[in-house]
Amino acid sequence: MRTSDSESALTPVAILEGVAVAFLTAGLLALALTVVAHASGLSDPLLDRIGFFAGFLAPLAGGATAGRAADRMGWLHGAAVGLAYVLLLLVADWAVGSAGMGGSLLRDAGLALGLGAVGGMLGVAI
Repeated sequence: MRTSDSESALTPVAILEGVAVAFLTAGLLALALTVVAHASGLSDPLLDRIGFFAGFLAPLAGGATAGRAADRMGWLHGAAVGLAYVLLLLVADWAVGSAGMGGSLLRDAGLALGLGAVGGMLGVAI
């Protein structure tokens, strides 16, 4: 049985919604982390660790949004969101003249892609 092109194609609007949610999530987490850091006086190494892990909630949430919006192929929509998220962060880093995103770009891209794919599968399933 052959599927039509509309059934096998990615949904760009779902991916854009996912990327928007990913960046909104990242921004809200950064704001919350800043408030907590200012109020509690946590040490920088601990804040860095918390920020690192919180940053990966963004592609997970974006992937879930894309999967739910597309209602099919959640893993692929979510992976596209994760990849777009990392690429846009890389472009933003380059635009402001930063040396890099910190850590390994390949590791960060792989994590964002994988978490986006998991989020996409959850978005379709839920």
